[in-house]
Amino acid sequence: MIRASDEKGGNVLGLEPATDPLIAKLGKVFFADAVTTPPAAVKPFFDVPNNGSTVQVKTVKEATDELSVGFDDGFRYDMEDYSIRADAGLFKQILECWNKSTKETAETITGWSVGLIYQPISNSMLRATDKKGGNILGLKPAKDPLMVVSYTFTWVEREDDEKAYAAIKKLVTTSKNIAKSQNRLADYMYLNYAGPEQKVIESYGSAQVDFLRKVKAKYDPDAVFEKLSPGGFKIPS
Repeated sequence: MIRASDEKGGNVLGLEPATDPLIAKLGKVFFADAVTTPPAAVKPFFDVPNNGSTVQVKTVKEATDELSVGFDDGFRYDMEDYSIRADAGLFKQILECWNKSTKETAETITGWSVGLIYQPISNSMLRATDKKGGNILGLKPAKDPLMVVSYTFTWVEREDDEKAYAAIKKLVTTSKNIAKSQNRLADYMYLNYAGPEQKVIESYGSAQVDFLRKVKAKYDPDAVFEKLSPGGFKIPS
């Protein structure tokens, strides 16, 4: 991982199933200066052998557009996420659980594919929010930084929906239970990658939810936003 002391660096590790070998790794490493030589904080990533690289100075949009390369339209789709306290051994256990589940489910569901993504929320990020008055997510720096674990699920046939959602529930529940057994499962869920049934805003904590209710009552007493904006995650009543 990027050194927490280097606030300009960041990284995301994604894993996708492939035929041979099963796991294909996608590393996204960021540095917020237009440098042409890797700074010390990210240099170790460049020392790892790879099959290809798109490293160059680019805009955030250009970097984001790259993430869609290789993903086709027209699939059934779902996402889920949760967060854990960083631990190398736990990362490996979650990876092994994902690997086993993906192999087994691919035998019964057409086009089954599951991406596993690790995204850190570093203590330096949270300290930066403190300088701006804090955050509404209920997050504070801790000895072991927070890691968001998210999954992307795709499959082909509508007829497989029931089997797909059962497999999703089993994988996520099993993985969370592993983290929970080690006292490393955190409450926080990242809204953008959460599934429709997950209680995202509630995961911020009761104090944060109460504050959001007060803001809603003050600025949107008639619930205009709630009524005119269908779907998504709403502040609990």
